[in-house]
Amino acid sequence: MESDFDEKLIEFVREAEMLWSKKSRYYKNTPMKLRIWTEISGKLNSTVEECIRRWKTLRDRFSREIKKKDMPSGSAGCSRPEWSLLATLEFLKDSVTSRR
Repeated sequence: MESDFDEKLIEFVREAEMLWSKKSRYYKNTPMKLRIWTEISGKLNSTVEECIRRWKTLRDRFSREIKKKDMPSGSAGCSRPEWSLLATLEFLKDSVTSRR
């Protein structure tokens, strides 16, 4: 089940702040980050590449959802139900920034 995978992936990444927080002193330590991704992929019985790809997809979706949520009323067109993982990814809110 993809949603179980996503929830577990989010939980493991949340615990490894260096993977998502630019404030972490290890954020740019690529070998250390690769070691963490290897551990996470082992726990999820997946590949490192698939875990990283899925994480980027989830992070990007979170960023888009936050932007939509912050739009003034009416500018987003029809309203859609809130994404089920939005609250789970709230820990990213301060680290996801707009490129404008």
